[in-house]
Order: sequence, then structure tokens, then C-alpha cells
Amino acid sequence: MSTKDTLIRAFMAGAILGLAAVFAITVATKTGSLLVSSVLFPVGFIMLYLMKFDLLTGVFTLVPLALIDKRPGVTIGQVMRNWGLVFVGNFAGAFTTAYDGVRSHLRIQHRRRCTRGQGCNDWRVTHPGLHGTRS
Repeated sequence: MSTKDTLIRAFMAGAILGLAAVFAITVATKTGSLLVSSVLFPVGFIMLYLMKFDLLTGVFTLVPLALIDKRPGVTIGQVMRNWGLVFVGNFAGAFTTAYDGVRSHLRIQHRRRCTRGQGCNDWRVTHPGLHGTRS
């Protein structure tokens, strides 16, 4: 599989698993039931399987089996390359999901403060000449 395809599949797996974790935590905090959350978290794994995305734990298991089976064209170098690409893709997908979640949380907190009149002096208010209007 090409480098681009491997990275995309791994990135999406990391992002979807990150979203599944957020979903499970949200369900646990909103309902107060860890059982419901525990039942819903595997939905993320099911989605990964159905969409044929690559999660590092699965690649650790399946790729060496091709090497052990002596499939033509499979070398130690290719196994290491695949592990590295999937690791980078999974990490990037999970990190992007976490970063977007934190950013949206901070944006929501800023909106709440602005509706209360606290801390909403952004650059347009404090520097009116910068955006084209004169006071």
C-alpha cells in the first residue's frame, strides 16, 4: 500500500478512536452510568473495522504474520516502515481530534464570558482604527 494511503487510513483510525473515547466519556458524565459508556465505546472499534482503517495494535499483529508466512515481497524493513507510518498517522489523528476539542471548548468558554460582558474586548473593540472605522 502506498505511503499516502497508509497515512490517511491510520490518521482516520486515530481520529475516530479519539471521537469514540470522547463520546464514551460524555455519555458517562451525562448519564452517570459507566455501563452505558462501556457498551458504547466499542462502537468506535466496529467503525474502524467496517471502514478498514489501520489501528496500530492491529498492525502489530497482522503485518508480522505476513513476514512469518514468508509472503513474497515482505521484508523486515517494510514491516518497520508500516509500523512507523501507522504510528504517526494514529498519533496525528488522535492529536488533531484532541486539539480541535480543546479549541472548541475554549471558544465556547469565550462566548459564555462575552454574553456575560466579561473579557470580550477583542482587537476590533480596543483598536477601532485597525478595521476601517474611525471613532
